[in-house]
Amino acid sequence: MASRTKVYVKPSSRSNFLYGFSTSLDTGDQSVLGQIVVSTGTSGVVFGANSPKPARMRKTRDTGRSNSSYVDAGSRSTASTAGWRLVKRARARGAGGRLSKTVYVKMAIGGLNVQYAWNMPLELYNALASERAALGIKDVSSTEDRFDLVFGCNPKPPRAYKQSGDRIMSTFVDPDASLPAGWGIVGGEEE
Repeated sequence: MASRTKVYVKPSSRSNFLYGFSTSLDTGDQSVLGQIVVSTGTSGVVFGANSPKPARMRKTRDTGRSNSSYVDAGSRSTASTAGWRLVKRARARGAGGRLSKTVYVKMAIGGLNVQYAWNMPLELYNALASERAALGIKDVSSTEDRFDLVFGCNPKPPRAYKQSGDRIMSTFVDPDASLPAGWGIVGGEEE
């Protein structure tokens, strides 16, 4: 099995973070696709994000085998010239559905403030109406750039919980939020 290297690309020219992943491509192909090796001190790299995803390109070799990998937003034309073909465009997740609301909290990853987003069930969203701001939870506006919202990356923001009658409410919160009375960090002590 080929060894894997941790690299990153910029998923979109509009993104404010770098999309990290592991690849087994050789250094020549990494260079053509604009993949940069993650080194100590590299900041703003997010691993494991479900969205946004960078574009993916594929190149078929003379042997008939093909390689496929993510391409940096600024390297697509260079890769096309080198024989790579676009197979998936960069994409970002849209807004929540009828039963959910897309929200986010800000958190620092590698020195960069990232907007960690998720689709909160509408019932919980409404139940937290008076406490969302104190928890650092912000609504995603229709003008928000979807390529700045990171869904499902690692690390994740802390989760907080609150007992409300016979129900326990739990949600992601801003790491710097001062929790309202009755809230505690999951796995931590009550505030």
